[in-house]
Amino acid sequence: MTDECAREVFVCDDGTEVPASFQCDLFDDCKDGSDEVECFVCDEGGIPNEQVCDGTPDCEDGSDEVGC
Repeated sequence: MTDECAREVFVCDDGTEVPASFQCDLFDDCKDGSDEVECFVCDEGGIPNEQVCDGTPDCEDGSDEVGC
């Protein structure tokens, strides 16, 4: 698998794959719910924790960059 393909999928803890856009969308797409673990919840959805305090507002309200 190329790096580009790897970014297009999220590998669940049970080994199944879902589209990367399903990670932190506030819906358990993985049977084990691992796509919703380690997520920051915005008013309009969620983002992976690694995007919090990274200098780029990923939430529409910018809440992921507050208090950094």
